[in-house]
Amino acid sequence: VLTAAHCTEAMDKYPGKVYFTLGVDLKGSNVRARAASYVNHPQYNKKTIDHDIAVVTLATSITSVKPVVVLHSNPSGLKGQKMVLVGYGQDGISKVGGIRREAEVTFAEVLPWRISFLWQGKASCYGDSGGPAFIHVGGKYQQVGITSHGSSTSCFAKSYYTRIDTHKNFILANGMGGGDRTVN
Repeated sequence: VLTAAHCTEAMDKYPGKVYFTLGVDLKGSNVRARAASYVNHPQYNKKTIDHDIAVVTLATSITSVKPVVVLHSNPSGLKGQKMVLVGYGQDGISKVGGIRREAEVTFAEVLPWRISFLWQGKASCYGDSGGPAFIHVGGKYQQVGITSHGSSTSCFAKSYYTRIDTHKNFILANGMGGGDRTVN
């Protein structure tokens, strides 16, 4: 599983008690698997939040959920296209979390380790960290980023996503397959 490196802190704090949930909300009948181990990117910097990516190995294999395709090519040519953000975090208004939400935004900026989008009244919020950002390429959704961080005071501001393509070697070295292979 790909996630944000800052999300793995809970695995150290609560060993054996961190689960990944795949489904509509965190309380329903979803697929759950315990996180067994993780590897943070060796250049992850907690202060600057650079290289905010980790590979988590689950204690059990999940076969009932179709894996996503991870985009390993540079997304620079995709500026102006739509990007879909997915997460279980708060909605920013009622502060209710734990429900899977999606937001469609416009892909805007490609930085060395991150991507961002044009804020158009939608954004990720507290609790969305580690979730995927998708783009639509060739008729398929492909994961282009991982929710990393945004404003510390508001969900109504620009957010940043760790780029998948610039971390391809790290992903491949830690058991996540090769080329454009589908991965969880």
